[in-house]
Amino acid sequence: MIKLLDCTLRDGGHIIDCHFGEEKIKRIVDALECGGCDIIELGFLRDDVARSEDDSVYANIEQTERYCSDKNGAEYALMVQRDQYDVRRLEEFDGRVEHIRVSFHTYDKKEGMECARIVKEKGYKVHINPINFSGYNTDEKKCLLEQINELNPYTFTIVDTFGSLLMWQLKYIYQLIENNLEKGIHVGLHFHENLASSFALAQFYVMLNEGRRPLSIDCSIDGMGKIPGNLPIELIMDFLNKYEGKSYNVTSLAQINEMFIRRIKEKSPWGYSLPYALSAQRNTHRSYAAYAVRVGMNLWGILNFLESIPEKERPLWNETVAKKAYESFMLRS
Repeated sequence: MIKLLDCTLRDGGHIIDCHFGEEKIKRIVDALECGGCDIIELGFLRDDVARSEDDSVYANIEQTERYCSDKNGAEYALMVQRDQYDVRRLEEFDGRVEHIRVSFHTYDKKEGMECARIVKEKGYKVHINPINFSGYNTDEKKCLLEQINELNPYTFTIVDTFGSLLMWQLKYIYQLIENNLEKGIHVGLHFHENLASSFALAQFYVMLNEGRRPLSIDCSIDGMGKIPGNLPIELIMDFLNKYEGKSYNVTSLAQINEMFIRRIKEKSPWGYSLPYALSAQRNTHRSYAAYAVRVGMNLWGILNFLESIPEKERPLWNETVAKKAYESFMLRS
């Protein structure tokens, strides 16, 4: 079983600070439902309750009710980042939003797993989304998988935060999961487009899996997401239609893309971009590349800037580290 989880309204929201507009959110959800998307991520749950109804950010489940029509059997999801939402405030599951995805960093994974436990106790299908799981070393991966087995969530997601995964590395992660993760737990895939390989990686994992375990694949309309973006839903739908017997309707997504998404992309482009490929190749947080672009560095400068960031600082964005590296680079120039 393979399900597609669209994250346009959540990950894509990074492009416009989640300010889609209420009517556009409804139209996007409707198009995804008509397209046969299995799980639609409606956005973030956050504690900043002052957000507008035009934003894909919610203080509670009730605020999402206007989007949950359950057309064509679609299910709905929301993302919780451990340090941005107190899950103790979360309502008990009432049948509307089935999936809650819990995201956390390496430094707060203990707290993140506790959040996931609370969410599960409230009756939701909980997804564990550890930021930069692909960057964990082998012992860290095995340790986390042991903890996940104890919790027994609905889904564990391989999150390639830096977009740096290569196929041989993904094959190793696949083998590690198959040998260490309980068989009843679904595996999710969240790939980024830093190396222009999200579609290839998704196909590769589907072929490795050969139906052994249920999968959910994160994607978004035209790959919309924090630059450089995500796996485009149009590509993976077509692939699954041709080779996995699915019947997704790509046309409805093309229409909503033309109406809304393309216009956003014209103002704030995403997609493969060499500065972000350079950051991925160095297992460096994308925000360092974004900083270098923002201050106007050329490609040679970006390369040297990224190389000058200490390896221990690369996984987490730190503006002070970035400014220091930039000042050092300028002095050498």
